[in-house]
Amino acid sequence: MSEKDHVNRKNTRVWVRMNEDSRSAHFRTKFLNEHGGQFVKEGRYWKWIELNFEEMIKEHFENLMKNFEMPPPVITKEKGKAYVFEKNKEEVHIQNLFEYCMENNLMRSAMYDLMSGKRKAYKGYKFVRKEE
Repeated sequence: MSEKDHVNRKNTRVWVRMNEDSRSAHFRTKFLNEHGGQFVKEGRYWKWIELNFEEMIKEHFENLMKNFEMPPPVITKEKGKAYVFEKNKEEVHIQNLFEYCMENNLMRSAMYDLMSGKRKAYKGYKFVRKEE
């Protein structure tokens, strides 16, 4: 039996070299240069898979597709709540309070205090009404 036959058989000399030896990465690289294929991590241990040409093309195509970035889909969240605030005597309609506060350097808790009536104004903002 050759190394190829023993590489996936637990507790053989070749298997221990590929999995539990301190230089196992070196031995796996050397094995791949000699026999081809690839090692796949299965749980705690490495398993060697001998590849044929069709599988190599398929794997290469899958790697290309992983690296190809598609633009993220545009998702608009239309929630039922919209808030109307007044700043400098102009109405400001806010659909997502969290994002608006992040973009405009506002504290969300202070804006919620405006809506509950605990505060009258915050950085020039005054609460007008909640829209449905």
